[in-house]
Amino acid sequence: MPPTYEVYILNSARERVKQVKALIQIDRRGNVLKYGKQLSGPGFCRLRIARQDPLWGEFGDIADSWRYGVQIVRDKRTVWQGIIINNPHRTRNYIDVEGRGYMYRWRKIRIKHDPESKPGDGLDNYRTFKSGTMAAAITAVFNESKTVAGSGDILAGFQIGTIENPNFPGYFLTPDNKPLTGPWTFSEDLPLQFNYTDVLTVYQSFGIYSNCDFEVRDNLTFNFRKRIGNKQPGLVFKFGERGNILDYDAPRSGERQVNDMMGIAADIEGNVLHIPQIDQPSIDEYGRLQGSQGFLDVKEPNPLRVRLAEELRFVSRPDTAINIVLSEKAYPLGKWDIGDTATILIEDNPININEERRITGYSVQVHNTMREVTTVETNRDREI
Repeated sequence: MPPTYEVYILNSARERVKQVKALIQIDRRGNVLKYGKQLSGPGFCRLRIARQDPLWGEFGDIADSWRYGVQIVRDKRTVWQGIIINNPHRTRNYIDVEGRGYMYRWRKIRIKHDPESKPGDGLDNYRTFKSGTMAAAITAVFNESKTVAGSGDILAGFQIGTIENPNFPGYFLTPDNKPLTGPWTFSEDLPLQFNYTDVLTVYQSFGIYSNCDFEVRDNLTFNFRKRIGNKQPGLVFKFGERGNILDYDAPRSGERQVNDMMGIAADIEGNVLHIPQIDQPSIDEYGRLQGSQGFLDVKEPNPLRVRLAEELRFVSRPDTAINIVLSEKAYPLGKWDIGDTATILIEDNPININEERRITGYSVQVHNTMREVTTVETNRDREI
């Protein structure tokens, strides 16, 4: 039996203004609703409201960007909530609504800069972290963003949840090339610097450098953790006989493949940094595929090593991403979530895959019959 969906328009205090009664299809397939979430990302929703819906006559223009939100309820449980950011079409027949998860609000807040130590020294063009823990830096940026937004903004309702201080990744080195271990602490030898960067990008950079994940939950609680999600060895999505995968896409992109990468950046003094990094098993299998990548926000060799390692994880092989479309026999959302691992088993010669992979995103399309199509995005787990 198909699930029951309810969609509500929310005000800036996240209170329900009115239920949407006249959803109409947004594509030729008959879908009336799309939504999804991402690991360490804002997620999205899309819907189309007919102009004859009573909410327009009762409340007027309540689909304005940044002032209103959307809540999607499936079988009495909230499955998506966030801010309206776009109305791509407003016609005599309908108004389109696009939303993003609450963390997207940080996309429109710049990180606070350091003050000048003396007139004209240029320090006020940057924010440099060179002391204290990463957890302390994350908390400081969080509080500063709320101050910038003001008391009437949705950010005023954001609350600190769990902020875990990460350990240095395994390939960090001291200036004399010894392993750097222990809890992450910024120093003169290990700074991070940002210029006119938005807060969401800063948090995503912190997550990449430290191999951590973050989220803003529907109750506006912000968590930054070493890992979000659970290892689920018993969770299997299978394509083939008695499987629960309806369709799949396991693309190969040799065009973007690189297994010998030169990372380029400049330190705080403007000196050029260049560090090579390779994936030897990939070189043995595919031959040497060289490339280079510049990173504007990297100011020190250790973060550059992290960025290279993370980049190589996605480009050293041609088939890093696998997307699967679940059948109605699959484990429903709730039995799994963002950040969990699952075994992907595809028996469809010549495509044969048996891998434990991490769920990094999903999207749900809801038909006008309330039938659902769920697509799950997976990548190789960095810990495998």
